[in-house]
Parts: sequence; structure tokens; C-alpha cells
Amino acid sequence: MESAVRLHKVSPVGCSVGCASLTVSPNKSQFFKYDSFRVSCSEDEWRVMRRAEDGEVHACLSSCPVDVAFPDTDSGVYWCQGELGATSNHVNITVTGGLLILESPALPVTEGGDVTLYCRSKFSRNKADVHKDGVHFALTSFHGNLTIRNVSKSDEGRYTCSDPELGQSPESWLTVAGQEASAVSARYRWKVKHATCRSG
Repeated sequence: MESAVRLHKVSPVGCSVGCASLTVSPNKSQFFKYDSFRVSCSEDEWRVMRRAEDGEVHACLSSCPVDVAFPDTDSGVYWCQGELGATSNHVNITVTGGLLILESPALPVTEGGDVTLYCRSKFSRNKADVHKDGVHFALTSFHGNLTIRNVSKSDEGRYTCSDPELGQSPESWLTVAGQEASAVSARYRWKVKHATCRSG
């Protein structure tokens, strides 16, 4: 039986100059055992770091592909870290050997937009219950998805989906970022990427 992974709410840690951002491809926070995904830093000089459930920290290169995912070796909190110790945004990734996962964005979603949560199983199912912070939230469509319109900070929290026969998915944390913060972050990353050095 697979051990459960505790979900931690993690917040971005700011850095003043040359901060890298972390991306997950595909952009979701839960994967089935044996799935594949990639975690990358936007700057080549930074390294992908992972903190496992036991607290041990593992380092990778600036791009860290996971070809065959396992719960014990690939679940945890991921972030990018520079040579001087500066850190990027953090994301929780859970790999499960269970029968259900809730696909939600690993990265923050922008306030005012829409976000779709997908309840996925290893079997063909129709509907599933979605819970937020332990309370019943909604019933998914016949396709197993639930779209939240005009996302706000009140939608931020812990989400799971459940099926009477298949059980419950691991928890997935949905993070909502303000529009102003998202715009500033995007402009800053563009400036860093396109910056030039001038002498004299």
C-alpha cells in the first residue's frame, strides 16, 4: 500500500535580482505512478531542488525530467535555487499509486480567470465528487471535469475528488495570484530574458 503524502502550502520566496521561475510540464500537481513529467528552471545557472516527505533535499540540473515517476522518489516540494541561495516559487507534486488523481494547475492561476479541475482514474468513470478543504464542493460533469469561473482568492485551498468505488485522490493545493502580481512577474521575467550589458 502506498504511503500518503502530506500536502504543504508553500509560498513563493522573493528575490531581488535575476530570480528564476519554476515550471512543471505538463502543468499539474498530481501524477499516477509510472507517469512522466518535467520540472525546469527558467535560468540555466539555477538548479531544481526537491524536498521529500522525510525532509531530505535532492538536487537536479536546471531541467529535471522524470521519465517514470514513483511516489517515494518523485513526490515532494520542488523549487529552483541559485548559487547564492536565492529561491524561486515552490510547487507541491504528488505521485500516487492509487486509482484517482485530481489534475489541477501546479502553478498559480490568475485571479479573474477560469480554471478546470479534472478528476482522472485508471478506469472509465463518469462523475466524481469534488471537495474543498474537506467540505463537499461540487459534482463533476460527465467528463470528470469541473470548471471554476472568475477565480478569486476565496477559491484557493485544498481540493480532492472521490468516487464511492475507487476512493479518494490525494490533496491538491490551488493557488490564486492577483492580476497585478502576475503582470509584474511576467514583465520582470521578460526584462531579465532580454536584458543586455553595456560597457562604458
